[in-house]
Amino acid sequence: MQKENDTLLVAKLREGNKFAFEALYEKYSARLYNTIVLLVYDKSLAKDITQSSFMTIWEKRSNLDTEKSFPAYLCTIARNMAVSYTHLRAHETKA
Repeated sequence: MQKENDTLLVAKLREGNKFAFEALYEKYSARLYNTIVLLVYDKSLAKDITQSSFMTIWEKRSNLDTEKSFPAYLCTIARNMAVSYTHLRAHETKA
């Protein structure tokens, strides 16, 4: 049922439906935030990454694949942002 609901929401999101975007945000933002906090150990940064991840989803909405897992795609985006930030932070402390 969840996969079917996500598939419908992602299909609507691909068409630019803001209500579908908001529904996906409401459904996944808290879980994503909690996951990111565990990666970066910084609540403020985790909030920023969560927001940026959803902004990326909105910007790339026309490329979303309804057959693939939306939460997995979202987590991949957020994880990549977290890794990039951690990598940047490591280089700044060395400089």
